[in-house]
Amino acid sequence: MLLAFRRDGDPSPQALQVAAQVALTQQVRSGLRSLLRDAQVQHQLTPAGLSQLAALESTAAMVQQLGCELTATDLPRLVVELLLLLLGPMVRDLRRLAQPASGSSSESAPPGPVQAGNAARWEPVLRLLRISQVPLGLKLNLEQAQEQLYEALRPLPVSQWPEAERTLARALGLAVPQSFGPG
Repeated sequence: MLLAFRRDGDPSPQALQVAAQVALTQQVRSGLRSLLRDAQVQHQLTPAGLSQLAALESTAAMVQQLGCELTATDLPRLVVELLLLLLGPMVRDLRRLAQPASGSSSESAPPGPVQAGNAARWEPVLRLLRISQVPLGLKLNLEQAQEQLYEALRPLPVSQWPEAERTLARALGLAVPQSFGPG
């Protein structure tokens, strides 16, 4: 019904707008909680979690289409909690791979550029960032996520960063300089 008002350029009744905001806020909250439950076991999204993320993307598109503003203060916290949960094991893997470049020795370390760059691993994180910031308009405090990724990649020259990690760094709001640390 709200879409019809928007399509015709007519102002929508305030009660209808508020009802839509409440319903969409609850849908987003429920989706985020479901994603958190899904990710808590393996620190990654299962196929069911990826389906839930797609449903959340659809809800976010509806929020944007209806011009709703989600003001629930718990939503940004839930998003950041999920981001940190998903980033944790990936950042640990990056740190392990970056150790040889920073002077520690490891026989299983790959020579040359770090090979962690698996775009599929980061894709759910990037999707979550995209929908949180644009369609949902949430103000996220990404400082902890930025710090974790920066610290994992800092020992490496930027030329050794896999493209997926560069993309994630930019999505988190990190400036990607010419090089970090030695090298």
